[in-house]
Amino acid sequence: MAFAGAAVLIVVALWAADFRIGQFDLARAWQKTREWWHQEWFTDKDERQAVAPQLPTPVTVDSGQSKDPPKPLPGTDSSISATPQALVLVSTTRGRNAREGTARLGTHPENPQTYAAGALLANGARLLEIYDDHIVLERDGKQAKLYLASSGKKSQGALLMVGGEQPAKPVVATHTEILTDYIRPSPVYDGQLIRGYQVYAGQKSGVFSQMGLQNGDVITSLDGQPFVDPKQAMQLFNLLTTGIAMSANVERKDKVERLSLDGALITADQERAKQMAANPQPSLPMGPSP
Repeated sequence: MAFAGAAVLIVVALWAADFRIGQFDLARAWQKTREWWHQEWFTDKDERQAVAPQLPTPVTVDSGQSKDPPKPLPGTDSSISATPQALVLVSTTRGRNAREGTARLGTHPENPQTYAAGALLANGARLLEIYDDHIVLERDGKQAKLYLASSGKKSQGALLMVGGEQPAKPVVATHTEILTDYIRPSPVYDGQLIRGYQVYAGQKSGVFSQMGLQNGDVITSLDGQPFVDPKQAMQLFNLLTTGIAMSANVERKDKVERLSLDGALITADQERAKQMAANPQPSLPMGPSP
C-alpha cells in the first residue's frame, strides 16, 4: 500500500510539473485517459457538453425605401399602344371540336390572357376556331391563322396585330357596337354547327331586362330563322338596333320559351341618350352651408 501510494504521489507531482520525456506529455496522456474513461463508462452525454443549436439568421426588415415602384406586367398596355404589336399564341386547349376550347395569347409570351372560343379580342377580331398548333381569327369576313410561337411557323396579317394609332376622324358606331351595349351574344356550338347564341346583359342592362331576357339564355332562332354562321347571326341580331320587333326561341333552364324582342326599346334609349347629350341638364347651385 505504501508503494502504491508513493507511486501515485510521484505521478501527481510529475503531472503538476508538466513532466515530459521526449514526445511523451504526461498531462496530455492523463487528459486522454480521462476522456476514454468517461466515454467507456459514462455513455450518456453530459448536457453541458452538447453542441449549442445554431441561432436563426437575423431577418432584415425592409423599410420599403430601397425598393423600386412595381412595374406593370408586360403586354397589359397593348390595346392603347401607339404602335401596332403582334399577337403571340402561347398555348391552346382543344374542346370537343374546333369551335370549343380556350387559347392563351397576348402581345408578350410571359403574360398571356385566356380566351374562350367565340371571344372578341381587343382588335375586334373573333376567336373563331382552336387547333393544336394554331387558332383562326375572323373580322369583317376575313380570316387569319395565328400559330404557336414554339412551332416556328410565321403568322402574318392585320388581324394578328393589336394597338396602333387611332384614326383622325371620329368613327361612327356600328350596329354591332350599339347591340353589345344592350345584348352580348356568344355562340354555342353542337359539333361543327351553331346551336344558338348565349346572351348576357351589356352596360345598359335595363333594356335587356325589359325585353324579357335573362343572363345565360340561349337564343336558338330569330323570327324563325336558325343561325347558319356568325356573320348571318350578327345580321339578324343587328336588326334589333333598327327598332324591329323579332320573335325568339329561347332555351332557359332546360325549357324552351318564345319571347318577343322589341327593338324599339333600343332605338328609344338611343334617342334619349342623344337628347341628353344635346341638352345637358344644368347643375344645381350649391346652397349656403348651414
